[in-house]
Amino acid sequence: MRYIEIFTLLLATNTSASVHPDVVALAKALSENTGKEAQVELPKILQRNVLNYDQYRQIRFLREHALWTQSQKQFQAEFFHLGYLFQDPVQIHLVKSGKVSSHSFSRNYFQYGDLKFDDEFPNDLGFAGLRLIHPLNRVGIWDDLAVFQGASYFRFLGKNHSYGLSARGLAIDSAEPGVSEEFPRFSQFWLEEPEDKSNDITLHALLESTSVTGAYTFKIRPGETTRVDVDCRLFVKKSPASSFGIAPLTSMFWFGENTSSPPDDFRQEVHDSDGLLIKENDDRWTWRPLVHQKDSSISKFPRTNPKGFGLLQRDRNPDHYQDLANPYHRTPSLFIEPLHDWGEGEIRLSELSTNKETFDNIVLFWCPKSLPKAGDELSFQYRLYWTHETDLKLSQNQVIATRSGEDAFAPGHRLITIDFAGPDLGRKHFSGTSPKVVFQSEPKIKAAHIGIVPAAHADFWRVTLKLPLNKESPPMSQLRLHLTNDANQPISETWNYPLKIPSP
Repeated sequence: MRYIEIFTLLLATNTSASVHPDVVALAKALSENTGKEAQVELPKILQRNVLNYDQYRQIRFLREHALWTQSQKQFQAEFFHLGYLFQDPVQIHLVKSGKVSSHSFSRNYFQYGDLKFDDEFPNDLGFAGLRLIHPLNRVGIWDDLAVFQGASYFRFLGKNHSYGLSARGLAIDSAEPGVSEEFPRFSQFWLEEPEDKSNDITLHALLESTSVTGAYTFKIRPGETTRVDVDCRLFVKKSPASSFGIAPLTSMFWFGENTSSPPDDFRQEVHDSDGLLIKENDDRWTWRPLVHQKDSSISKFPRTNPKGFGLLQRDRNPDHYQDLANPYHRTPSLFIEPLHDWGEGEIRLSELSTNKETFDNIVLFWCPKSLPKAGDELSFQYRLYWTHETDLKLSQNQVIATRSGEDAFAPGHRLITIDFAGPDLGRKHFSGTSPKVVFQSEPKIKAAHIGIVPAAHADFWRVTLKLPLNKESPPMSQLRLHLTNDANQPISETWNYPLKIPSP
């Protein structure tokens, strides 16, 4: 038996008070192992290109086999079957009173519809991932809380949320032109059995990849906003080629208020997220609406010790989506709050071109200024807020809409409107005047016309920009502006927007 196998066996039967240090030690030991992760060949019927999507959907976990059903616990755990796209077995361990035991696969846990399997499934087959359920919306009704399935992807829900964007454990060389992305995966989980009636649950995960191994702990508290504290310890085996993404998020933006909708789609907007929000070190905020253009692009926001960043879904009006099958107005926003200094680096936003909503084309993460080298050990702690901002308020005086299009009355010009609203933006704050607009754009673009007009109700202001599009215009610019009061104090988010000038 190899050293790593012995170590894993010891971990599975340990009696320590906390399993986290042992998962860290396992990740470190694996990083020093020069061998490759053992490849497991699934029974033929479960292999890729044999079991299709509709067949895989027939395989369902039987709820009576969920963990902790016969108790007063506020959580239960279900598991996903291997097959279709999910080819990498995940091992599940249970932690009770400090003692760890393995939770083995059994065909009795699942119903298979009309599928007929001649292959024998081994007891050590493993699972494709796990699902946590919790009475999130109504007492006594078990709702989805979290899913961990596929590579290092995971999703959480808060009260009245529907699934939307995803988080990941780590992103390596993600969305980089000409570079193959590496997908680390969670290969093992340790579920700590929660106390009866406790509203908290903890799980640990081992991350494995060609370039890195890692130990993750997720401390979870569900609610209107579901909070997840993440502690990750990373051990680098090989330097990444171009990026090392900490706290990565993956979402979808196809079209919205600031873009044209496809000519043959009945909906006005289709997106899981509509903007990037950054909390600055001076407690001000930057709002960057997401865009979808023909050519994919990467935007970089250099920051030292970031205070917070995330992908938000601000538009909660179902009339703007008109989609009964996909309730985009209910998808969660996801904001990341570092719990210590992360040093120098950049928030990196990739916006990939897509022609359908089934493709996640938005990637966001923090990338340290100096890429890690082989032998480096890194530690990051951060908090994830999965929220509708009903009980958690982020930025108060917000950009609530951005719209863009050609000026029908002035050929060769583009109109951009930016709407602001918030508690400090009422008319009473300006002594009968309007707030002032301060441009921060570099290079500066002079607008042919700027107008600020209050809407029908008091807490709504619109900035209108009329921009000439000609050969003298720079091909790509970042427009930035914010509102100030009579004392020239900033009173709104900074609106940051990429302006790409079409070639003449």
